[in-house]
Amino acid sequence: MGDTNYNYTLTLNYDNAYMGSIDDIDGAGAAITQDPELDDKWYFVPAVHNASGKTFTASGFTDFGRFALTTADRPLPVELCLLMPKRGK
Repeated sequence: MGDTNYNYTLTLNYDNAYMGSIDDIDGAGAAITQDPELDDKWYFVPAVHNASGKTFTASGFTDFGRFALTTADRPLPVELCLLMPKRGK
């Protein structure tokens, strides 16, 4: 489903109040997961965690789909409620 004409970076912002069963975001090994085909086959994506900014950022995406912030111990405890993409330069 990917298209080599597109390459984007995704930043997920989070609020501890909405983290569900992820109690310790810094020590939980949290990561971004992606379901590019919308078929409930989720893939972990390497991401950089900025604790002070409360964000996870991953780059190199060539397709869209669903994204979530999860851990290996608790896959998909948090649902993405809002995605606000910004156009890169």
